[in-house]
Amino acid sequence: MEPSRPKVLLVNDDRSGTHYLLNHLRTLGCLCSLTRSHDEACDLFRRKEFDLVLSKFVPQGGACHEL
Repeated sequence: MEPSRPKVLLVNDDRSGTHYLLNHLRTLGCLCSLTRSHDEACDLFRRKEFDLVLSKFVPQGGACHEL
């Protein structure tokens, strides 16, 4: 049985700034999703499961429990 590929969510408003990281994660075998805002990330996180979330943003009030 083949091991599952890690699912990674990247949150960054600048797609060009994440290009290198996305490519690197994909070469490591990760399945990557990219969102542009904290709210967009929370919406996607409610619908899908991720192993790792990397975010440029600090949520208002510092609460990260949504992610």
